[in-house]
Amino acid sequence: MLIDERELAVTCSVGIAIFPDDGRDAETLIRNADAAMYHAKELGRANYQFFTEQMNQAASRRLALETEPAPRARARRAARALPAHR
Repeated sequence: MLIDERELAVTCSVGIAIFPDDGRDAETLIRNADAAMYHAKELGRANYQFFTEQMNQAASRRLALETEPAPRARARRAARALPAHR
């Protein structure tokens, strides 16, 4: 495809979630299809992936790591919680 005399290549990555195995409501199906799509992108794009429970578990682990405070922040909070010695 040419746009303004430049060649443009269009690809897509697709995530697939199947009712009822991967979700019983639209919100869950979309969330799981989204996880599968990001997995497809991780594998090199222009790809498709079916949702698996392992994707959900991996996403939960990543979320836990992202929301866990950095070690220094935890140490600062712990230090503030200790009573001052005089």
